[in-house]
Amino acid sequence: MARKMQLDTAIVTDMKAVASDSFKDNIRMIEVDKIKPCLDNFYSIGEIEMLADDIERQGLKHNLVVTEDAENTGYYFIKSGHRRFTAIQHLISENRYILTGQKWYSNKKSLSDIRKESDKLCLKNGLSIIDTKSKYKGIDRTTYQLGLQGKSWKIQLVKDLEQAAKYCHSKDEFIRFLTERDYTVRYKDIHITITKNGEKKGIRVDTLAKQFGEKFQ
Repeated sequence: MARKMQLDTAIVTDMKAVASDSFKDNIRMIEVDKIKPCLDNFYSIGEIEMLADDIERQGLKHNLVVTEDAENTGYYFIKSGHRRFTAIQHLISENRYILTGQKWYSNKKSLSDIRKESDKLCLKNGLSIIDTKSKYKGIDRTTYQLGLQGKSWKIQLVKDLEQAAKYCHSKDEFIRFLTERDYTVRYKDIHITITKNGEKKGIRVDTLAKQFGEKFQ
């Protein structure tokens, strides 16, 4: 009897060892966007923020168990770990790095470092980069955002100036052309300042040239 029990124990031990080795062989890193919740999951998914905080502090203690989607190779359904997966998605949405608990903060130095690395990659692959020493400074962010919405008077001014350059042949014609389009034009020495009526500040034409090109000088 004792011999049989020893034999049974040995067999169970061997089976556990084989199962453990088989499990290790099947551990792999899978991109989050290739993992899908199983539609048959009936467990409730609650207290996600608490679980996310725990994973952030201690890491993921238990791996997700997934099975490959038979109809979509390279994608996987979750068999076990829906709450853990949801918590990981929560951490990702908040830019909280799971392994260290660090969060990304954007600042001038980080943006400068990213730009330097980007320039290196571009030059390495034969691509052009922005010349930071150029005499052109580009448009400011506010003008850019308003331009995307079609609400920037400066960008509209550029279009109007292009038309003025085609059809105006004198100073008086130039002033009249812009006045009819709701601008105020002011000459001072060699400088021309144009203001959209209703706006607090105008813009000098030479400043406009630095942002949009020499043709506006």
